[in-house]
Parts: sequence; C-alpha cells; structure tokens
Amino acid sequence: MSEATPANTDGYIHSRDEQEYARLRNQAEMWQGASEALFDEIGLAPGMSCLDVGSGPGSVMRLMADRVGEKGTVTGLRSTAVSGARRSQT
Repeated sequence: MSEATPANTDGYIHSRDEQEYARLRNQAEMWQGASEALFDEIGLAPGMSCLDVGSGPGSVMRLMADRVGEKGTVTGLRSTAVSGARRSQT
C-alpha cells in the first residue's frame, strides 16, 4: 500500500507538477469549443477586460486574450492566490 500524498494547504486536491499541468491543458483543449461558445453567449469582444479565477496553466486566458485583442485585458488568478485572499479575510 502506498503512502497518501499530503493535501495542499489551499484545498487543491491534485499535485502541482508538470503532469498535472498537462492534464489541465488537455482538459482545456477538450472544453475549448464550449469555452468559445460561452464567450459568444456573454458577448466577449475586443477591448473588454476579463478575469480568470483559478487560471491553472492559462489555456482559457489565452482564448480570452484572442477575443479581447490588444486593447483588452485579461487577468488570471491562480487558486493559491484566491485561497490566500480567503485566509486573510478570516
């Protein structure tokens, strides 16, 4: 029986290694069409500003950046930053 990997202190249940980032990139690729359909539905357009909370390896951020163009902005927050902000407010 193998030892359990200690949980991340921020609540993220997976590891933070290259294998996990590859999994997240594959997942983003699988959901790319759905992400783009959602961007169409909400009217994401050039010049807009976006926030990606829990941005992981940044795959969805790049899709957003393609939509908002050079005059728009995209900001990504990793889950560690979100968890840290939560902890500082308690």
